[in-house]
Amino acid sequence: MEERIIVLDLGTTNIKTTLFDAAGKALAEASCPTPVIYDGDRMEIYPEKHWENVRTCIGSMLEKTDEAPVGAITVSSMASTLIPVDEAGVPLYNAISWSDTRARKYCEEYMTHFLAGEHIPDCGQYPLIQYSGFKLRWLKENEPGIYGKMRKWVNISEFIYHKLTGGEEYYTDCSIASRNMIFDVKKKAWNPAALRFFDIDPEWLAKPLPSGTVIGTAGRAVCGKGISEKTKIVLGGHDHMCSILGAGITEPGTILNSTGTSEAVECLLPEVGAPEEYAKRWLNLENSVLADRIAAVCYVGASGRGYQSMRRSPQAAEKAFEIPPMREPIFLPPERAMLSTIRGELRGVSTVFDGPTLMRAVGDGLYLECRRGIERILGEDQAEGTVLRCVGGAIHDKEELQRRGGAGGHPPEVCEDHNAAAAGAFIVGAFGCGLIPEMKEGAKRIYGSAKKTIYEPDPDRKEQYTKIYREDYLKMFPDGVRSL
Repeated sequence: MEERIIVLDLGTTNIKTTLFDAAGKALAEASCPTPVIYDGDRMEIYPEKHWENVRTCIGSMLEKTDEAPVGAITVSSMASTLIPVDEAGVPLYNAISWSDTRARKYCEEYMTHFLAGEHIPDCGQYPLIQYSGFKLRWLKENEPGIYGKMRKWVNISEFIYHKLTGGEEYYTDCSIASRNMIFDVKKKAWNPAALRFFDIDPEWLAKPLPSGTVIGTAGRAVCGKGISEKTKIVLGGHDHMCSILGAGITEPGTILNSTGTSEAVECLLPEVGAPEEYAKRWLNLENSVLADRIAAVCYVGASGRGYQSMRRSPQAAEKAFEIPPMREPIFLPPERAMLSTIRGELRGVSTVFDGPTLMRAVGDGLYLECRRGIERILGEDQAEGTVLRCVGGAIHDKEELQRRGGAGGHPPEVCEDHNAAAAGAFIVGAFGCGLIPEMKEGAKRIYGSAKKTIYEPDPDRKEQYTKIYREDYLKMFPDGVRSL
């Protein structure tokens, strides 16, 4: 009997486990809540409880199956969720989540230098509150006792890998490492200039290796039904980067649009020049799970809450979808590029307005901002005709997808029954344990067999939206596509 692969999806809201057969078919699933604590601008995760829930998830899932051996376990994970641990690997503090904003002060201090052109060399990222260095500065100033005892500063996925193997070394993959503003995406190593700037000892950090690398085998704490000391632990990747692979994107030119708590527009690049030039365009460079590709990422931080509000008001949303393209009001989304200092605006609101009109303006503003993000990555001349593959929470509303295609300028391609992040992590795990010869081939095969729907927009509406985008929306920004 062929071996199976377990994918652990470590999300902000839930931990989800999926058992795949050797061909990539999902056989069983289970989920547990991510043990999160909210307190004002703070969002923390209990590390040991998180590990306990992971083990519970794995056990619950395997109870639904037979005794067939598990060949590998791999991870698709949130990034920038960091834990200080001591020499014995014991957490000294809760994991500070990626969406925690307590380090705002330190991020804003660096932003002043960044806007003045003082960029960290070889760092293709602009400052975001969630990045490792800003959180570490908060820890140093506010929890000096913990900071003094810290021997490692690890992402939540690195903590789970360490638990899975029961080993002494901490490992990370390059896609997770590159989402911390302290990594050189071209050299695939920790960036010495960034480490000096943030006063980070490289010994505190996990060892970065390519996705698909086998870092050990299952330790006693996880061995059980189907899992043995022969089960390989394979480095997976950041959930966005796993989604790119799971959506069948292996070469430049196709855009992934991922919606969740925030929205990301992502594209693999043919080559990368000076990293600082991308940061100046408010793009982040991140290593993909493919060893030979780097991705450019553009964020729209307000999208998740915007789309969620529309889904919570179905009657108003239905009326909003009936409204034709509007030149006014125009909505400029807040948290553009996930910068919380950027405020949104609603311009051109008349004295007579209603809820559906404002809802339509908010939706259109988010679509137009994503369109601007695509042009920021590809260039205004190259974006036309680009395939837009959509994953995440916004793919289940057909009217919304139709509208997105018109306002955003690109017909969305959707696989409703296809979990791109889990599929991408499976491909990485299958490559790591030798079930497939290369990730690109696996991605093309698995996505190629998935049922896809393309939502072509109404041609007249698409033309109207293009005029609104070019003649009205872009004029709201001093430097057009490249502005914040």
